Amino acid sequence: MAMCVTFISMNTNTLIATVVIVVLLLVSLALNAFSLYKVSSIEKTLGEGKELITTLKTELAALKKSGAAPARRQQQPEEPKIVRVSIDDDPMKGDPNAPVTMIEFSDYQCPYCRRFHNNVLPLLEKNYINTGKVRYVFRDKPLGFHPLAMPAAVVANCAGKQGKYWEMNDFLFKNPANLQETAMLVYVKELGLDYDKFKECRKDKRQEQEVRNDFQDSETYGVRGTPSFFIGKTTGGKMMDGLYLRGARPYAAYKTTIDKLLSE
Repeated sequence: MAMCVTFISMNTNTLIATVVIVVLLLVSLALNAFSLYKVSSIEKTLGEGKELITTLKTELAALKKSGAAPARRQQQPEEPKIVRVSIDDDPMKGDPNAPVTMIEFSDYQCPYCRRFHNNVLPLLEKNYINTGKVRYVFRDKPLGFHPLAMPAAVVANCAGKQGKYWEMNDFLFKNPANLQETAMLVYVKELGLDYDKFKECRKDKRQEQEVRNDFQDSETYGVRGTPSFFIGKTTGGKMMDGLYLRGARPYAAYKTTIDKLLSE
């Protein structure tokens, strides 16, 4: 029995040693795997950081070249003020005789403009524009550090010459990755526009000048960022006194302003 016991004892010791070795190997493997994961994670983070830095450098370079000041994000809303503004001859939605007029100065490459267009404007259309209470006017303000905004504005205007302004306007805001010239031209064909007439319009310098006139008007009114809005009582002419609202605000902010004007 002693031998048996000794034999059993030796097997037990061997088993324990084997288990310890296996555990140590597993711990070692786990630590190596964790280290590799950390390295991979760090490399990924560094890569994303480098990409962000490159993007920021590109935008800063564009800002310096254009002489424009970068828009402040998450800025507190400015104190409302009344400004005398014009609807000009720009595209309009809604009843031309609606009691309230809402003018937007916008930029097709601006993410905040896109947020307003996709999330808030549909509610305004449903409750005010399509019901004859508000007429909505879209005016261009392509910012200097958004190189795709000016061409997009011209393309929209040229689509408007063939009665498809709002279709192109909607496409440009909903497809920010398609603001390159080739992508916009594909949609021109999908809209069924006369391509030859469109190309002639696209080359017409007066179309770009029209956009620049909008931009200059916005500067005169004190508009420094996009989107910016003027909401006021409709008059018989092109001019109106509008409450200046800067930035993409919640639907309730526009509703409150419009309802107040409608009740007066």
